[in-house]
Amino acid sequence: MINTSNGHIQLPSYELTPELDTTELLQHLGAELNIQDMQTDWKWVTINSVELSELTFNFRLGFLNDKLTQLYFTFDTNESANWEAWNKAAELKKLELYQSWLKSELGANREFIWGTVIASFDGKAGFSSVMIIYNQDKRA
Repeated sequence: MINTSNGHIQLPSYELTPELDTTELLQHLGAELNIQDMQTDWKWVTINSVELSELTFNFRLGFLNDKLTQLYFTFDTNESANWEAWNKAAELKKLELYQSWLKSELGANREFIWGTVIASFDGKAGFSSVMIIYNQDKRA
């Protein structure tokens, strides 16, 4: 799913790339997007329920000055999304799942010329995810 030579992610109808800007993304996926303008230099775009390789993903793309800088993704497990159902142990299990998935997808390497890929648990936000941070000075 993650092209290790350039950091691209092929979606069914579009390719996410480190060179992507919000204008281009809107042209291709406009009606399907949920955009959160932080009223700073940041905008966040959510793309849910993307089916790839027999899994369903939810993406959250971070644009700094309208350029894709980082993205997060999770597996869509159809679990309840309310705080009453949340528990830390389940999120840490998801972290293990993401780490295992990354190992099978990328091997041990997580550092590339185009950026870094990690699986992490954000205790403040209360979720685990895979995160890609694109290098701004070494675009593919």
